Amino acid sequence: DAQPPIGVGARKEKSFRGMHLRRNQARSGSVITTTSWLQPLVQRPSSRSRICWECFGVLLMLWDLIFLPLEAFDLNSAWLSVADMTTTIFWTLDLIASFLVGFQARGALEMRMSKIALRYLRTWFFPDVILAMINWLVFAIENGETPKFLTILRLGKLLRFARILRMVRLLRLFKVASTIEVLQKYLRSQTVLTFIGIMKLAGFLAGMVHGLACLWYTVGLSGEHTEQSWTTKASAASHDGDSKSYMYATSLHWVLTQFTPAGMEVVPTNATERYFNVGVVVLSILSFPSILGNITTLFNNLRQFKAEQLRQDL
Repeated sequence: DAQPPIGVGARKEKSFRGMHLRRNQARSGSVITTTSWLQPLVQRPSSRSRICWECFGVLLMLWDLIFLPLEAFDLNSAWLSVADMTTTIFWTLDLIASFLVGFQARGALEMRMSKIALRYLRTWFFPDVILAMINWLVFAIENGETPKFLTILRLGKLLRFARILRMVRLLRLFKVASTIEVLQKYLRSQTVLTFIGIMKLAGFLAGMVHGLACLWYTVGLSGEHTEQSWTTKASAASHDGDSKSYMYATSLHWVLTQFTPAGMEVVPTNATERYFNVGVVVLSILSFPSILGNITTLFNNLRQFKAEQLRQDL
């Protein structure tokens, strides 16, 4: 058999690679769509309506971060019920809307519904479905419509079960964190990006302190029926008694003293509280210096960036 001339195969392979490279370059920065009648429903991820929707979701997540830990204080209010219903409806609608948002793929904007659905099914679809079901289950329990498989639980246990389920909603924080990172890509100001980084670290620190304060109060309540606890001592020593606002302020004060050299009159009174105290101290040693260091670094970077801008203006 006749052999092809030397170099012909290499030239064909080089030509094929060049065509493939040009095809990819042609698609880079383009928008991939279809002629389906549903195509007009698909939104760009950078559209104003989608960014407003994502920002509203971030606000709802902040609401959950603040008020879900406060369930330990048995807050009952009509506006809290309205907020919970709003959150449940929003995340249910977001599950559907996620099938109608394009995404960036290899430098191109993918707007085909089949590709969007496939990507969503591989990432956040099943966690979103589970969290939406939990939200509606909690709503049914709190409105007296108990599912049959939960009728074996007493009312008190059923309400505690609903509170535990509600805390699972905080897992959505991971999705919201990725959403914030996507939104940051559309910002061009280095000052704004640095400010957002500082706010994220400060918000993380504030959320951690807030959550630990609510846990500290829960630990105190758990020991009231079996042994002496810090909550009984604090309420007896205060003119406000066991006022919820006073007990939260006391819990918050105690947590802050674990992160700083300050002290206060509230101390552990049983083994459970002592172990919890040790855990909080270890957590503060490991996390607090790192967070403060990162915030300081961001402030220094912002100061250097401003100084460089001034030099360029001059």
